[in-house]
Amino acid sequence: PAHIRMPKKNSRGQYINWSKTTLPWLSIGYETQVPRISTLSFYNAIATYAATTLSRDGRLYFEINPLFADDMSRMLKLKGFSDVTIVNDQFGKQRFISCTKSNHKSLR
Repeated sequence: PAHIRMPKKNSRGQYINWSKTTLPWLSIGYETQVPRISTLSFYNAIATYAATTLSRDGRLYFEINPLFADDMSRMLKLKGFSDVTIVNDQFGKQRFISCTKSNHKSLR
């Protein structure tokens, strides 16, 4: 099962295990003990929803953990998205992925 570290405070009320970057990092799969398949299932659910609700030529964007870039690209293509593009961040890490809803039927 997934485990997310909950915030704890010391006797002075200061967080001892969270920082200002903890929450954003949690959102892309760092600082958690969430299995890789669970994270990919979450992204898959978003892509499935987008495939059914986006207008034709609508765009979908994700900020991702670089470890998921190749898996995400394959999954989005299988869902029928086109123009799947992985974009590096300022440090050269594969951090973002975007795609376009295609005209043809997707595999769900």
